Amino acid sequence: MKLPFSYYLSRLLLALFFGVLFLFMGASCGFAGGTAVLITLVSWFRTPKSGRYVVNPGKGVRAIQRDARMQQIVDKAGRNGFIALNLLFLGLAAYTKIAGIDSIPTFIIALMIGAGFGVYLISDIILRG
Repeated sequence: MKLPFSYYLSRLLLALFFGVLFLFMGASCGFAGGTAVLITLVSWFRTPKSGRYVVNPGKGVRAIQRDARMQQIVDKAGRNGFIALNLLFLGLAAYTKIAGIDSIPTFIIALMIGAGFGVYLISDIILRG
């Protein structure tokens, strides 16, 4: 499974973009560089061999794509995470209305978003099994 040079170049440019983006957002040079290196290594070595994607070297930059089954799994897991997040926000809205609370701390919203993402990841793992 030999991937074309354009695939590797596109992933390197994508990793550099995220590294520069983290620098502009105020991250340290070590964190930004480490993130860029990690993205590059994962996209070059792990992703093509993970079994989650169909590898078609003839497509150049788009050499790695999901097949229909994997796309259905991602869609279902995303739906589950979205529903969980909406139910959490609905519960929070009801609680604040009943308790008469005017403001919500941002860490509560961050926890709810993290819980929605957790539901997505767990659904993804269970559906792939």
